[in-house]
Amino acid sequence: MSKLQYIKESGAEIDWMDKLESVASKEPYPAIKITSPLKALVREISLLSKLLLNTSNKNKNRFLISAIQHILGFIDIGRSNSAIKKHQALYDESADQYLSNVNDITYLLSEGNLVGYFY
Repeated sequence: MSKLQYIKESGAEIDWMDKLESVASKEPYPAIKITSPLKALVREISLLSKLLLNTSNKNKNRFLISAIQHILGFIDIGRSNSAIKKHQALYDESADQYLSNVNDITYLLSEGNLVGYFY
């Protein structure tokens, strides 16, 4: 009797057994997609700027790359403008939802609490 059969016959409930059997029989296993911090940041900025800001410019009304560069400067990450632009383009026509808590952001903006950060 194989160890796998022994485990099944013992009545043990293992919720990952099907996945283990798939891997054992050499079936393709789905890879986990890892998002880069830059892409995640640009995603949030792009989606939130559509909601909170009235941006009208020649770059499909995108949030300014120079502003994103300044944000990246706060966390000591340097990226090229073309890399940022490439990530922004993914969200030009996107219907994705932002992940941030907009209530917190709108509160900070309405109370003027962020003014000191920009001046």
